[in-house]
Amino acid sequence: MDRYMRYMRLVLQAVCLTWLFSCVQEDGTEYSEGGQEEVEMKTVTLQVGALGSMQTRIYGEDEAAVAGEFMNSLRLYIVDNRGVVEKAINATADKDFEPRDGEQGGCAISYTTEVTLRTGAKTIYAFANMEGHNVVGGSTVESVLSGIKEGGDWPEELVEKCVVDDPASKINLTDVFIPMTVKQDVSIPVASERILIELVRLVGKIRPVLNNDKGNPLKVTTLSIGNFADRVSLFENGDAGDVKFDCIREYDLELNETVGSESVNLYGKGVLITKEGKQQSAPEIYVNETKGQEPFLITLTINEESMEGKTVSKVVPRNHYLPLALNLSELQLVVTAYVAPIGGYPVAVTIEPSLTNNYSVTLPEGCTFRIEGTFGAAKGLCEWMWTVPTDQNLVRVTDVESNPLEGWLSARSGQTVVLNFSIAEPRKEEGSLTIITEALKDWKEYGVNNRCTVDWRANRSVYEVVNLGRM
Repeated sequence: MDRYMRYMRLVLQAVCLTWLFSCVQEDGTEYSEGGQEEVEMKTVTLQVGALGSMQTRIYGEDEAAVAGEFMNSLRLYIVDNRGVVEKAINATADKDFEPRDGEQGGCAISYTTEVTLRTGAKTIYAFANMEGHNVVGGSTVESVLSGIKEGGDWPEELVEKCVVDDPASKINLTDVFIPMTVKQDVSIPVASERILIELVRLVGKIRPVLNNDKGNPLKVTTLSIGNFADRVSLFENGDAGDVKFDCIREYDLELNETVGSESVNLYGKGVLITKEGKQQSAPEIYVNETKGQEPFLITLTINEESMEGKTVSKVVPRNHYLPLALNLSELQLVVTAYVAPIGGYPVAVTIEPSLTNNYSVTLPEGCTFRIEGTFGAAKGLCEWMWTVPTDQNLVRVTDVESNPLEGWLSARSGQTVVLNFSIAEPRKEEGSLTIITEALKDWKEYGVNNRCTVDWRANRSVYEVVNLGRM
C-alpha cells in the first residue's frame, strides 16, 4: 500500500509540473538553466537595411546610391550579456530575402524578420556582402562569420578586431558587393517592439565633375586619384592598425565626345574602365574609408598631356561620398621668389596648372615673394582677396587685395602654410596656394650669378635663367 501511495504521489507531481510548464510557455516565460529564476520572453521585429535607405524602396531616397549598392547577402547575430550567441540568422537563405532587382544583384533594400528573445541587454551584429573580401593577414571575412554558431560563445577578439584588406578595389557590383556592418546595443523589450538596424558601408566614393572654361574642346582619356587608405576596420570607429595611404584608383575614360563648355561627370557606368587586372566597366569610384593627413592627388590625361590637382579634403568617411569640381580654367598663378643672400635675384619657381584651383609651390626659406594672377590670353588682372592664417608666424603679406600679392617668409625650412583666395573679377572662383619652405641652397643651384652684369664689350658665358610657362 505504501509503495502504491508513493507511486501515485510521483505521478501527481509529474502532472503538476507538466501543467506548470505549459502555463509558463503560454505566458512567454521560461526558466533559467538552474530552474529557479524565471526569464521573460519577448518577440520583436528586426528591420535591416543600409544606412538611410529604408524610408522607401526607391534608390533615389539614398541620394548618391545606385542599384547594386545594397544587400546581396546578410548575416545577423544577437549576443546576450553573457557573451553567448542567442540567435544566429543567415538571412540570405530566407525566402523573404530578395537580393535581386531584375538582373541586378545587391538590391535588397530592407529585410524584416521576427525573433523571440529573452529580456535583457543584447548586442546585435549585422554583416552584409562579405563574400570576396579578405582579412588582413590571410582568411576571408565570410569564413570567420560562417564559423559562428547559435548557442556558442561570441568570438569577440576574432571579430571585433578584424581589419579588411582594401575592400574598395574588390567591388564590381557583379559578384563582389559593398561590405556593410553594424554593431548595435539594445535592451529587450523595446517600446515599439521593432528594432531598426542600419548597416554602414565600409567604403566611400568619389564623384568628380569636369568643368572646362578654356573655350576649346578637350579630349580626356585617363583618370587617377590617390592617397587613400589600404585597409579599414570591420566596424565603424575601430582600429585598422598599420594603415598606409598609398592606394590609387586608376581608370580609362570612355567619353563619347570631347569636353566642351558643358560639365561632364567622370564617374558612372560606361564612363570608367578599370585598369586593375581584367578591364571592365566600373559603376563608381569606390575608395576605402580614409582619415589621412595629405590631400588626395588627381591626375587627368588631357589632349595627351598629364595635368594634376590636389583636393583640400583629406578625409572620406565610410558611407559618404566626396563630390569634386575639377576646373580647367584660364586662371594662372605666377609666383616669383627673391632670395636676399644672393643679391635679390629671382629664383625659378614653377606652378603647374591645377585641376582644382588648389595650387602648391616650394619656396626657399627667408625669401620674399610675389604672386600674380591672370586670366587667359587676355591677361586680365584678377580682383581678389587673400586669407592668411592668423595662428602662424611663417608668412606675412603687405596687402591681401593687391595683385600682385607681395610677402615674405621666415627663415624656417620644412614648414607648410595654406593661403586661401577668392576671386571676384573677371569671374568668381575660389582656391588655395600651399607654400612649402625648403632650406636655402647655394646660389649656383638656382642658376643665377650674383655678378650678373658684365662689361659692355665682354662676351657672356653664364646667363640668368628665365623660365617661360605656357601662355
